[in-house]
Amino acid sequence: METTSYRSPFEKVYRRTKHTLIKKGYILTEDEKTPGVIMAFRKGGFFKATRNLKVVIEIIDETSCSLTVVSDSGSHLIDKAGQKNRHIESDFIAMMTTRI
Repeated sequence: METTSYRSPFEKVYRRTKHTLIKKGYILTEDEKTPGVIMAFRKGGFFKATRNLKVVIEIIDETSCSLTVVSDSGSHLIDKAGQKNRHIESDFIAMMTTRI
């Protein structure tokens, strides 16, 4: 689990997070009862493991929010993503930081 905070409003971070996940090939599922929680997965293949992400965006105040990423990758013969879940989370945080 990786967490960071941004000096940007919730709507901007939420919108850019969704756009980034779609751009990276993830399929999004959202929970309508809990705003700010995005569940995303990317199907696996021969060379890539299946990846599941849970992104939680929480409001700190009117002008800032926090972003938490939890990843879960399955075991795979070639792609050892399951052993590098923390690396996947930090890569996503770094990618989001450049976009916001």
